[in-house]
Amino acid sequence: MLFRKVTEEKLDLIAAYGLWVLCGTLSLILISFTRATLGSGDTIEHYLIARYAFEMPSLLLDHWGKPLFTACSAPFAIWGFKGIQLFQVINVALTVRLTIQVARYLKLKFLFMVPLIMYGATEYFQSQISGLTELFFALLLSLSFYLWFKNYLVASLVVTSFLPFARSEGMLMIVLWTAFLIINKNWKYVPYLATGNVFYGLLGAIFKNNLFWYFTENPYAIHNPNYGSGKWYHYLLGLLNALGVPNYIFLWLGILWLLIALFHKPYLEKFRYKSFIYFIILGIFVGFITAHTIIWVTNIHVSFGLLRVFNAIMPCLAIIGLIGINGLYLILSEIKLRSPFAIAIKVKELSRGKIKIGFSILLAALVVGFFFSDSPYAPKIAKLLYPARVQIAARETMNFWNNHCPDSLKTRVHFCYDDPQIGLYLSEYIPSFNPFQPNWRGTTWHIKNHQLPRREGYYIWDAWFSVVEGNLSYEEVIRRQDLELLYISPYKDKAIHPIAPLFLLFKLKKEPLQ
Repeated sequence: MLFRKVTEEKLDLIAAYGLWVLCGTLSLILISFTRATLGSGDTIEHYLIARYAFEMPSLLLDHWGKPLFTACSAPFAIWGFKGIQLFQVINVALTVRLTIQVARYLKLKFLFMVPLIMYGATEYFQSQISGLTELFFALLLSLSFYLWFKNYLVASLVVTSFLPFARSEGMLMIVLWTAFLIINKNWKYVPYLATGNVFYGLLGAIFKNNLFWYFTENPYAIHNPNYGSGKWYHYLLGLLNALGVPNYIFLWLGILWLLIALFHKPYLEKFRYKSFIYFIILGIFVGFITAHTIIWVTNIHVSFGLLRVFNAIMPCLAIIGLIGINGLYLILSEIKLRSPFAIAIKVKELSRGKIKIGFSILLAALVVGFFFSDSPYAPKIAKLLYPARVQIAARETMNFWNNHCPDSLKTRVHFCYDDPQIGLYLSEYIPSFNPFQPNWRGTTWHIKNHQLPRREGYYIWDAWFSVVEGNLSYEEVIRRQDLELLYISPYKDKAIHPIAPLFLLFKLKKEPLQ
């Protein structure tokens, strides 16, 4: 029996790593062929901050850009957007690898489901072609778990202490870890959770003359009515879109099983590291969804209710889902093995093996089948290969500018725009262009407040950022007398704006510098 048990565990682990390699290879193929960027805003802005971080070191302490993400992604970003996509593939691969090990330490069965759950999560898989920060945050989270179970407690807490500088939700992680340490009477380890804040605080004191810059320069602590709010159940239901149908079922099975175990001691005793599972893994999920729900309902901070934020805690979601799978298997095997029919034909051991094999095949088929299905909740790989309409529109708008602007002016003009995509394409046309230098770039705010240099310039209005961030409507911009309309994008998208084209290109009616 012992040999058989060890063999099953090894086979499970081999299958897990085999699927990990297979899924990672699929991701590499995806980024090799894709021309998409998964979004035109945050994903491009994060890339650009990382891309110009070595040229402008002040960007390494840009709060919105997430300093630790910028520092770690910058070496990849210098190779272009493909570089940042490679960085994301590496993030996911390492996160899945570490999560497999965490599940193994927790003595969970069906380890092969970890790569299927994580790569099969719709938003998580798609984000590999983006420049978003959630995937890097998830890597740090899984690393902190792994180090904890390897008994490198100080290293684990130090990694956790840097989470706020990968994403703002990291402060929640520090609070949860602090409570966990206090409850388990590990007081002496609590100070290590301040390491990240001390490190970046000192950098802020040196380069920003502000020791508490992380708190005083919070870009989210504002109120913008253009962002909006929604219902309290937005994230509870929206997780279906983020995770896909199978993972959504596994998640709630896991939560149900954890709740049942609290009131059924035999089930609870099957968990290893019970305190960690409930206070950290489940606690992070509950705290995460609660915090984002409060922000979304009350609109106390800027939020669009984006579901991709759950990519940041994908290791927790995968572990909870795996717990749900283990709980379901336990119930099914007990029902089968205790049934009168099974006892009558005397095939208890055979039934256990058949149940496990059949259950494993069913789980894998369910996740893989859904991943390649036509379900609206499944990732559409074909669509991930091609640029979105707004990306095409931005490219064509700047192609028009590039073809019609005299070459003699291209290094002496001033640009005003809000959509980061414009900066991405300008950096291709003008090697010396830097979207973070004020002598190169202004925004809609500068247009509205007539704060522009007296030089040749262009304004690129877009139907989303110029409206939401710049508060300049389509009706208002086309009536401006100080703007000469040069180009109207033929593309429209009612989901972005009911009537406006996606982009308008204007020439600023300003006299050039003499």
